[in-house]
Amino acid sequence: YDMINFIKLMLQARLEKGISNPILIVAHCTNGMNESYKKIASHVDEYIQIKETEIRSINKCVTDRLQYAFLVFYKDILVEQFERLDTGEFDTYEEVNSQLKDIITHLTADMRKADTLVSLDTFSLSDDIFDSVVTDIVKRLKDKSRRFTTGIRMLNKILSPGFMSGRLYMFLARTANFKSGILLTIAKWFKYYNYDVQPKRNPNAIPTVLLLTTENSVSETVARLFSMVVPGENIEELSPEEVIHQLKEVGKLTLTGENNVDIVIKYYNDREIDTNDIYGIIEDIENENREVVALIVDYIKRIRAAESGRGDERIELKNCSNELKSLAQNLDIPVITAMQINRAGNATVEMGMTQSKEDLARFIGATNVANCWDLIENSDWVCIINIERRKDNDTYYLTFKRTKIRYADHADGQTYFNHPFADGDKIRLVDDVYLSESLSVE
Repeated sequence: YDMINFIKLMLQARLEKGISNPILIVAHCTNGMNESYKKIASHVDEYIQIKETEIRSINKCVTDRLQYAFLVFYKDILVEQFERLDTGEFDTYEEVNSQLKDIITHLTADMRKADTLVSLDTFSLSDDIFDSVVTDIVKRLKDKSRRFTTGIRMLNKILSPGFMSGRLYMFLARTANFKSGILLTIAKWFKYYNYDVQPKRNPNAIPTVLLLTTENSVSETVARLFSMVVPGENIEELSPEEVIHQLKEVGKLTLTGENNVDIVIKYYNDREIDTNDIYGIIEDIENENREVVALIVDYIKRIRAAESGRGDERIELKNCSNELKSLAQNLDIPVITAMQINRAGNATVEMGMTQSKEDLARFIGATNVANCWDLIENSDWVCIINIERRKDNDTYYLTFKRTKIRYADHADGQTYFNHPFADGDKIRLVDDVYLSESLSVE
């Protein structure tokens, strides 16, 4: 205790009185009758240097307070709610109970998230860390709520084994060559084939796929979604009531029954939002008893990075992809986006078309992604797509060419395939995930 007071006196001399000479500082602290201070002063050189063990201890304290700072936030809210019972500022006990239940649900989710972050922060062979970290990793890998299936068997294979939480996925395509189409199709697949997904942060929330579009308006996106889920109908020829009926009955776009996954589509103007805004958008959605389990961004070039590139598009794209990757990890959700290939890639495909070549996506490589190699570096999985027509039957196919996978690959060397659109269609891919055989061809 005396040492702590002595240190306070030293700080007072240095900061308030402006004394910088160490001898004069010690003299200031011992300018009294306290013999204990004089004894401490004789050993001052031994404790004014911070030891490594002390640095580790301080670091642990700081990390602990940052990791669990939310407890202070919830303490005040919970106390406020319980004080209402004494002040009578409520209509019914049921009202207080409901609000407390909601607060505790969010508190429990934040506790779980904090514990998960702590357990995955460090790995060691010591028993106290080893067992808990390995257990948590295995649970996460087996958690079906962190793995999302698509409607194409071969795509699931090259995804190994589907879209996974915490990862950034990138599709590359030529201008006006199904970038928005594949992203909207993925939103549909999340709804159709992942109805058993369970929210992680709020168990009572509705699992929600968030599609942020800066490319097409909500009306354009919904019209395209109609064409994907209601074959053989023209939305422009139907009444609003008929469209609603078809979307619900044929397209199965409802929140009833076991398939309660929601799709939320929000439109923003080109570069109207940045990656920090996305956190706020997600928070607003989750305040309505929904939990975003997947984020789809259409497309990455049309949103801003929170950390400005100062007019340099390459740096801007690098920062944006890095921030989306961090968002995927922080919220433990998959983030899926797209980017167009550069002029050289477009020219390669167009040259192949003029020469009547097939499998044109084989000629495009990762170097054809705009002017930013960092997009590839920051992504966990990258795939080039291209619409092509099969000569022998005039059927349109979407070509998939995977160019990068950062994690374990279970595709048995498969990185390239072509998958058919519905007959006479270039917007609705044929789902084969529940068929006995794949419809994709090589």
